[in-house]
Amino acid sequence: HALDAETGEIRWTNSGTGSMYILQQHDRPAFAGIAPQGYLVVSGDTLWKIAKKAEVYANSHMWPLLYRYNLARIKNPDRIEVDDIIIVIKDVNIKETRDAVRKARSRGDWRKWTDGDRRNWIETWVN
Repeated sequence: HALDAETGEIRWTNSGTGSMYILQQHDRPAFAGIAPQGYLVVSGDTLWKIAKKAEVYANSHMWPLLYRYNLARIKNPDRIEVDDIIIVIKDVNIKETRDAVRKARSRGDWRKWTDGDRRNWIETWVN
């Protein structure tokens, strides 16, 4: 479960039990035992700061992975909201890791990008 830090209310629950192979909330199939973790956004958080946390990726340049796996929740990687729940996928391969770091270093100012630039940036992931 991901809980609201102030109220204790359940904000997100992983579906499935045991070791069933199920479709997770991030639209990727996985065994329930290795389900994604949720991170509850607090005031002052950015994808950069969240990725840098030891319990997430311990590398701020990995923030594009957070964006990639939360496209349905995050329209602009520079704007996340308090109480958003960010899905954290830890089981990423070396190509995804390298591509995330490359994207983080080369992105530039998102405000100057066209919708086509954004789509291309998202669609050019190395899998």
